[in-house]
Amino acid sequence: MTHSDKADDTLGLVTVALGENSTLTTQPGHIDKIARHFFPGGKAPKTLTPEADDYEKQSRSEYPPANESSYRRGLGILGYIQTTRFEAKVTISKLAEKSNGPTTLDQQQLERLAAFIITSADVGLMFSRGPQQSSVDKAIEFMGSSDAAWCVRPDG
Repeated sequence: MTHSDKADDTLGLVTVALGENSTLTTQPGHIDKIARHFFPGGKAPKTLTPEADDYEKQSRSEYPPANESSYRRGLGILGYIQTTRFEAKVTISKLAEKSNGPTTLDQQQLERLAAFIITSADVGLMFSRGPQQSSVDKAIEFMGSSDAAWCVRPDG
């Protein structure tokens, strides 16, 4: 396994051994950034789900517009958590679709996702070795990618 201080600084990654057969990768540094951005000087409310059950069903036209710049900044901060928190991907994707003309309902959902990430800060990616009799010839290959420039305009 290679280690990169740059990845630690950018994504707040921390990998710890859990015995000799597994590791857990989390992002406590980035979760601290999320907490400071969304809940400066205060505690995040506890929430157990990343998205409100009725979020998609509510009429967005009933809500006033949110500050688009602030919304996009918050969305960008939350985007990096997808490195270790796959359960947030769907909600982040839905919220990104609303980045042109977000409403206060969308802003509330963004804050709910931030609270969920903070509430469940000890969740991450766990990698465990298979059973002792596992064949090395049948190893699983993991490949991943991330597009951190999804919101960059091609014209500038």
